Amino acid sequence: MALDIKLKRSHTHSNIPTTSDLAEGEFAVNTYDRKLYMRDGSSNIVTVNNEYATDFESSTKTLYVTVASSTSAHVHHGSGSSNKYKINGVFSPYLNLIPGNTYKFDQSDSSNSGHPFRFYLDENKSTAFTTGVTTSGTAGSAGAYTQIVVAHATPAVLHYQCSAHSLMGWAGFVGTSNLTAFDTGDLTEGSNLYYTNARADARVDAGFTAKDTDNLSEGSSNLYYTDARAQAVSINNVVEDTSPQLGGDLDSNGNDIKFADNDKAIFGSGSDLIIRHDSSNNFTYIEESNANGGLVIKAKDLFLQNAAGTANTAFFQDGGEVQLRYNNSTKFQTTNTGVTVTGTLNGHTIPGGSGTLALTSDITAGGISSVAADSSPQLGGALDVNGNAIVSASNGNIAITPNGSGKVILDGLSFPTSDGSNGQVITTDGGGNLAFTTVSSGGSNSGENVSWEVTQSSHGLSVGDVVYNNGTNYIKARANATGTLGIFVVSAVEDLNTFTATFSGKITLSSLTAGEYYFVSTTTAGEYVSTEPTTGYSNPILFALTTTAAVVLPYRPQDLVTGGAAGARTALDVYSTSETNAQVSAFAIALG
Repeated sequence: MALDIKLKRSHTHSNIPTTSDLAEGEFAVNTYDRKLYMRDGSSNIVTVNNEYATDFESSTKTLYVTVASSTSAHVHHGSGSSNKYKINGVFSPYLNLIPGNTYKFDQSDSSNSGHPFRFYLDENKSTAFTTGVTTSGTAGSAGAYTQIVVAHATPAVLHYQCSAHSLMGWAGFVGTSNLTAFDTGDLTEGSNLYYTNARADARVDAGFTAKDTDNLSEGSSNLYYTDARAQAVSINNVVEDTSPQLGGDLDSNGNDIKFADNDKAIFGSGSDLIIRHDSSNNFTYIEESNANGGLVIKAKDLFLQNAAGTANTAFFQDGGEVQLRYNNSTKFQTTNTGVTVTGTLNGHTIPGGSGTLALTSDITAGGISSVAADSSPQLGGALDVNGNAIVSASNGNIAITPNGSGKVILDGLSFPTSDGSNGQVITTDGGGNLAFTTVSSGGSNSGENVSWEVTQSSHGLSVGDVVYNNGTNYIKARANATGTLGIFVVSAVEDLNTFTATFSGKITLSSLTAGEYYFVSTTTAGEYVSTEPTTGYSNPILFALTTTAAVVLPYRPQDLVTGGAAGARTALDVYSTSETNAQVSAFAIALG
């Protein structure tokens, strides 16, 4: 005998088992509705073999959300975020949301961190949907969830997405009668055809085909137009109307309004303004006939042109200049500071002119009688003395002083702008540049001093600087090392590129103390001090004869470390050639 195995069952319409009716994995069947039910591992009663992940039968449904790397199983694989939602282990299913149910999307799993679950009206998240939606906690933390209560008013299609990243989820369909977000494009056309402009126009056109006003009966008030009727109640042309008036603006319709010769365009109740063309002299007149009136022409910029329109004879700029021109060349022009006249200004006081030239304001009628009357004269070009001389009165000086770094140049020769030293002469470099030079320039051993002129671009030296030669340039000396000891003193500076170096002999300085020896500074390059150093090198360089005269001394320096304290010395030795080979070699090169 065969054994029948029957599932838990019901034959009552819409009867759905509860979690108390079924154990996990146990099935039940509704034979009337032809549905099979199962209790899943999350204690949800689900319809077996349904394509929608959320077709639950209980009123509150909990779905578990996780995040995983995208695979081809996701509808948006390859687009948006590389991470995608899984719902109950399935990559972003298309949800079936039933009105009346509550759906809780649990985000407690740590993979949800940074990926809040939210609802939108479109997959691009331009409009969020929040009606019936609640959130709790932080995605990825225990107890975090997003919940939605679905109603019949809920839009037919919702999109679930991460609020921070794109295309991690998909969409859900709401089984509702609400047609929001739908239009006729979502409906299949039946026997009741859609309206289109083309269909309506075609029906109207068909109704009026071959119809004209003969198909209409004339009413009692709206009469047909006929020429006879129009002429009976109107004037055939404007000529017939001796006092025509316009009821609105006259539209010339691209045509001209023409006036014959000697005809006038008259404006004003008193005929104050008249525009006319006089054929007798071929002139056109704009006449303001009111004795108390005036003619105002308003324009941002006003141009008066020749007959051909190719050149301006006058120009008036709004808030700016006024120009009067001759043969299209500006002769008179106003500026923000006055008036500019180009060419000859004639008056009875100017040779060759006629009429009267009146000068007002701060210039008298007689004008400026001499340059002396101008307290700050300026030249607009080269001054031509025309065979005359520039002289001074009452034994006065003639001073020529350039501004700043400017130079005095006479016939191509550039003169120095500062005085030289006593006894120096002016020499040239052959290139038009003059400079003060010591008489012994070029190297001299007169028995009184040994000095020479040095040319060194941008040397940066001053009179009184103690220097040495490094084989290439003259450098400010400092008595802290053997290679930087002083042997020369700058006795004159001609310009930025030329100076005089003195090896021995008398030179002129300032602020000296007579009878004092001066030593090369161990701390400041180029300076000399009256106190003998106690460290580094004792490098005597000067002996003061007076407060302004000193003798350069070619004394041998002493190493204060190996030579003992300065106070223990009783004499200073003279430089020897062997001990100062580098300095003497540089000296010999300088002397030639």
